[in-house]
Amino acid sequence: MVVYAMARLASALELTAEEEAELNRRVRAATASVRDILRARIVLQGASGTMQLDVVRKVGAATKSVNKWSQRFKRLGLDGLAIRPDRGVGAAISPVVVE
Repeated sequence: MVVYAMARLASALELTAEEEAELNRRVRAATASVRDILRARIVLQGASGTMQLDVVRKVGAATKSVNKWSQRFKRLGLDGLAIRPDRGVGAAISPVVVE
């Protein structure tokens, strides 16, 4: 059985000139992490009016990732693309005070 899904725009994103310049800088930066480049590419593609499934194919990310980063950028701007400090696994062993 073949299932067809309707393609939709990847969260129509609007960029300021400064945001677009910064995202392009991140994509071209030799020292940028792979995840930063991926997030920047997702947002740039979304801002160009690319359909969501095409963004997924072009950047090589899962649909869930495209949705997540598009929504975070829409809500928080460039700050939304950063890693949040409250994420991840906490310390399994409490720190020991050394006197």
